[in-house]
Amino acid sequence: MKAIIVKDDTFKTVGFEVSANGQLVFGWGISPNPMYFTKEINAKDWFTDIIHLIELRQRKRELDNFISKWFDIAKKNGMYNGESVKFTEINEELKSVENTIKNIIANII
Repeated sequence: MKAIIVKDDTFKTVGFEVSANGQLVFGWGISPNPMYFTKEINAKDWFTDIIHLIELRQRKRELDNFISKWFDIAKKNGMYNGESVKFTEINEELKSVENTIKNIIANII
């Protein structure tokens, strides 16, 4: 497993990527490229955090898909009339998941 941190010119973390056997397992932010500083880290040292990041990414996808699916079902069944719908709980959980992802990545050197 290979993990790469991407940093900008102020050394702020702007991307993180984990791959195994040439396949991307987790990606966040900007992919490694020559315009940014990149540092490969030992993924084994951060294995627990990486697994947690993968789980959080899946939870984020589930929440994103819920909103989309809700609108599809409501439209299909004539229940949606075009008025705004608030998904406060979903949006708060999405924000929490995104912040947790950012915090975990920020703690990885």
